[in-house]
Amino acid sequence: MANRYFENENHTKLYQKYRMTAPKALVQRVINYLKEKYSGELELAVDIGCGSGQNTYIVADYFKKVIGIDVSPNQIANAVKANERTNVEFQLGAAEKLNLPDGSVQLITAMAAVHWLDLPKFFEEGLRVLSPGGVMAVYSYFISFYEWPRDPTKNEAIKKFYEEIILEGELGQFWSEPIRKHIFTKYKNISIPYDDFTRDDTFRNERHMSLTGMLGEMQTFSGFQSLREAKGDEAAGDLLDRLKNGILEIIKDDLSPEESNLDEIYFEEKSPLFLLLARKPV
Repeated sequence: MANRYFENENHTKLYQKYRMTAPKALVQRVINYLKEKYSGELELAVDIGCGSGQNTYIVADYFKKVIGIDVSPNQIANAVKANERTNVEFQLGAAEKLNLPDGSVQLITAMAAVHWLDLPKFFEEGLRVLSPGGVMAVYSYFISFYEWPRDPTKNEAIKKFYEEIILEGELGQFWSEPIRKHIFTKYKNISIPYDDFTRDDTFRNERHMSLTGMLGEMQTFSGFQSLREAKGDEAAGDLLDRLKNGILEIIKDDLSPEESNLDEIYFEEKSPLFLLLARKPV
């Protein structure tokens, strides 16, 4: 892996708790694409940059075995500890050098991970381990937007304020080059050099998210992690307070005096995804 984040133990626990999963419909789209030209058994899939296994478990519904691979020892330790699936295995390793036989894998996935990799080496390694007709699917999301169900007229103000916090100001300078190059452009400058390359932007993830969860999710971002490392816990805490107080200011008229528990103030989080697919020649 060309870049290393998400390895601090506390950070990996936040990642496990707050990071989103891919919609099942997106993974079904990947499986349908695979089956267009591959008719064999679905023996093995590999989930690259698996973190604590959010994406791995969804893929495991379709395969006899799935291996989640990550460079972070803490991520893998948390994943192994929480794993209750008999067909899922987690391994410490690099995406650019997989400990797998040639032609042994039918699907390689990477959820919110491929932008950290040495792409030419990863694509070359993928071609080695994929079986003929096997598929590489990489997908991620840019920035969530939060809808306030009690008064939708405030959604635009929430969106504007959240984007200002995430993309501009103090946090803005701490987004790394891979994030700016690939996530900010929604993978539009990435092309998988296999057959039948295609892109799908029709999916989005939706979930109920408390204000506590909104703050927790921001702490999983690599930019936030970099800010904390550079400026310390106090500066990181100030940024969280700014987000919390700004959101509360927007929705204050809809809250009763008794509503002080951030765990019980819920939004609808919606996250557009972008999916890239390609297959090894049959």
